[in-house]
Amino acid sequence: MQSAATVLAAFALAATALTPPQRALRRQTRLHARTAEGMAPGWKATTDETGAYELIPASYEYQYQEIFVEIPRTAESPGLGVLLEQFGTLDAANGGLTLVAGLVEGGNAANAGVDLLPGDSIVKAGTTRVECLDYDATVDALMALPPAPAPAGLMVKRLVKVPFVNMRVMFPREENRKDVTFKMRRGASLRAELLRNRVEMPTCCE
Repeated sequence: MQSAATVLAAFALAATALTPPQRALRRQTRLHARTAEGMAPGWKATTDETGAYELIPASYEYQYQEIFVEIPRTAESPGLGVLLEQFGTLDAANGGLTLVAGLVEGGNAANAGVDLLPGDSIVKAGTTRVECLDYDATVDALMALPPAPAPAGLMVKRLVKVPFVNMRVMFPREENRKDVTFKMRRGASLRAELLRNRVEMPTCCE
């Protein structure tokens, strides 16, 4: 196990003031710049079938991708070079929303071009689950990774915007109705989108 001094040198101690304990960490869904602070409102915490907390998008406008990254290290340079920041706490022990805030310039992650972006959430450090843990608990798990020169394997969740598709509704000529075009999010209910856009469709009877 690495010393606290070795690992903490790879992180910025940038924890923000904590919000009161809450289950849905933030509910607004308009995300701004690709920063940890800008992406934090896009996440919310829920519980899985085992009762453990997990992060999901706060809005149907977003989905998440799971991405595995591996940060190469050497005995001379054992740090990760990843900046973390905490947003909010949960009512579970050591619970919180801890996100990647950036990469340390000249650090191992940046030098290797590792695919980590501000707003990503580390959900696994090696084989250890760290999803919805606060800053301190996340750093403790990273400190417990196998020592350098072994690479550091991390699984992260990343928010991505659900793409839109263009829809065009065409009616039979005898109905003398103009075509209707609208945008809908991929995977959304077509019936719900037709209702939302006030497109009247004939009722089918068996």
